[in-house]
Amino acid sequence: MGGTSVPMLLCRIAASGPNSIGTEVPPTKAPAGPSTNASGRVPPRLHHAPSIAPPRARCCNAAVIPPECRAMLRPLIVLALAVLLSGCGYNTIQQKDEGVKAAWSQVLNVYKRRADLVPNLVATVKGYASHEQQVLTQVTEARAKVGSINVNANDQASLQQFEQAQGELRGAIGRLLVVSENYPQLKADQSFLNLQTQLEGTENRITVERQRYIGAVQDYNTFIRQFPTNLTAKLFGYATKPNFTVENEAQIQQAPTVDFGSAQPAPQQPAAQPPAPQQP
Repeated sequence: MGGTSVPMLLCRIAASGPNSIGTEVPPTKAPAGPSTNASGRVPPRLHHAPSIAPPRARCCNAAVIPPECRAMLRPLIVLALAVLLSGCGYNTIQQKDEGVKAAWSQVLNVYKRRADLVPNLVATVKGYASHEQQVLTQVTEARAKVGSINVNANDQASLQQFEQAQGELRGAIGRLLVVSENYPQLKADQSFLNLQTQLEGTENRITVERQRYIGAVQDYNTFIRQFPTNLTAKLFGYATKPNFTVENEAQIQQAPTVDFGSAQPAPQQPAAQPPAPQQP
């Protein structure tokens, strides 16, 4: 009967009733507890280390990035953008654009210096040549026109209007200086001589600063039109800048006409008569 005694088996049959005789008795389950081997010893229990699943990457699969992941990604994004922008010419565009602005400020500075000398020049000339009212009025009106223009260096039409007004003022000052040649006392006046010297120095400074501005604009325009810098310039809205033009461009482009056929021959001088012989 295995490990079950006869009295215990009879008690089970009696408890299950008379209908249970001849039926198969289901095997009994072993009591819970440590199992024994043939020697009666409890075999040692094997302890298995619990398997630890690797942590899931919440930043990649989550619909909303958690705050701790945002803090880690933010410096990486900033660093990547800095590398991209420095490699595509963004920083150089900023440097050259600031260089153009500085050169333009110098141009305005020297032009303003010339305009500030005009009132004193007019007052000095008026003291000696008050009847030259037309020339004095032209100089005053030209200076007023220059001061009324609000120039935009990034607009070609505005820059041309500003340049035209400055050319008119320069021409009016030149005519005033020509008129002063007719007045020796004015030419000998020390104030007039000082103003004339300052005007000459200012005109030289204007020429120098204009050349520097032209060079800065040319350098900037050439850089932003190159590939791949032109892509960066378009992305951030940087366009080419207008530049100064030659004031008398039309006269320079027009070739001078030379007509040798229309030249009149020079009149011949009469031959010198030999001296008459002296009478003895």
